[in-house]
Amino acid sequence: MKDLKSKILVSLLKLINHIFSKVGLDIPPVVGVCAIIKKGEKILAIKLSYRNGLALPGGRLNREESLEKGVAREIKEETGATVKKLSYNQSFALKKDNLVGLNVCFDVELENYNNLNSSDEGEPVWVTPAEFVKRSAYKDNAMIVKRHFNIL
Repeated sequence: MKDLKSKILVSLLKLINHIFSKVGLDIPPVVGVCAIIKKGEKILAIKLSYRNGLALPGGRLNREESLEKGVAREIKEETGATVKKLSYNQSFALKKDNLVGLNVCFDVELENYNNLNSSDEGEPVWVTPAEFVKRSAYKDNAMIVKRHFNIL
């Protein structure tokens, strides 16, 4: 269901961008957040229920939501876990079909690393960074993990 919603959203954004470009306006970027959560030599990933592959915990911001609150909300929604501490990791912009996305990633520590819950998004799993890169459903998530762990 989420994959269908994402496709509809992208189609609508393309249409809006096309209309705006005809009058010389740009639409603002779509802002997303994600988290790198480490436990020993592994990182937390979501084994997606709506798409084949893994993703970092995260998603799009809600209206008038800070980056920090957004990543904490997404982690809570996807795993049931509460954020103890977070710090900025990296960010970058992506452009596809004249649409711009801004992704901001945080290093996150959880209150409790045990008893993580599955959600509609998928199942929380612990994987090595190299395994994550191989199984990532999203190129930007793979790029984040490659950069963070210096994987070539």
